[in-house]
Amino acid sequence: MATARQLNKARPAAAPVSSFFSNMQLRRLVESNEPKQSLSAESHRGAFLFLDLVSFTHLGEQLSEQGVKGAEVLSEVLHAYFEPILSTIRGHGGDVLFFAGDALGVVWLDENDDLAQAAHRAAQCGLAIQALVPHIQSAWSEPLAFRASLGVGKIEAYEVGGVHENWMQLVRGEAIDLACRADAFGKGGTVVLSEDCAKHLSSFDPNLSPLVGGYTRLNAIGKSTPPVAASALEINAEQEKTLGLCLTEVVHRHLYYPSSAVTAEFRKITVLFADISATDPEALHGAVQAAQKKVSHFEGVVYQLLEDDKGTGL
Repeated sequence: MATARQLNKARPAAAPVSSFFSNMQLRRLVESNEPKQSLSAESHRGAFLFLDLVSFTHLGEQLSEQGVKGAEVLSEVLHAYFEPILSTIRGHGGDVLFFAGDALGVVWLDENDDLAQAAHRAAQCGLAIQALVPHIQSAWSEPLAFRASLGVGKIEAYEVGGVHENWMQLVRGEAIDLACRADAFGKGGTVVLSEDCAKHLSSFDPNLSPLVGGYTRLNAIGKSTPPVAASALEINAEQEKTLGLCLTEVVHRHLYYPSSAVTAEFRKITVLFADISATDPEALHGAVQAAQKKVSHFEGVVYQLLEDDKGTGL
């Protein structure tokens, strides 16, 4: 089955393609300055913030009963919340790695061998978001809330697959695992820390409340520092075209074949989740390639690779 990216690579995108990628991914492109052709893997240390929208399923179910109008309202509500949240993240130097449904993952890499500083910047951002959310107004009468959780440690990033030029990012490691586990102990409006994250924040005079399992709730930070915004990477026109080959098929169709008539809609779809047991990068690469080929044969799309406290899945 020919894909949209194979049918028309020269077609202009309706929006900057680079806006759909993390700085981590863009940096790899700028450094290589050539089209993606093979598996890539890199390892870092850093702090990871997991932000999860509470009761989103309930909101979606209620609005789905209104048909197209409900879809438009849902789109407006999500935009009203996520636009200032993403602005806050950028202002605190965070790099958004992925959206997973109603949640997102953000990283602060330990670039100066100072994991405590990365944890501090992430924690300040988490508190800033929780202070911001109650003041956001949207088309939905009921206020929304988010859970925020933080982990620190190793962060591994891979780009695997590549079937029909569809390269998929997977970010995993200790920091992601700990943050996802901490999410289970949070409530709307809270920031929950893993045990190691709390230790790295100890020199910044944090106000903490103990939770079960060694986790803690962060209430405030005594020693704060001015946030440092993430520096923007300059992407030229040729690099934008190369990035277009790395988009998922769904996003690629939206950008290169936009419809002005419908901006949001509810669809009935069949979703398949699959666990991947491979841990070695080469084995993971091969497993994703096999999945992409088989799913494509049945006219489906492998949309996303994610790692959480339960393992790797697509």
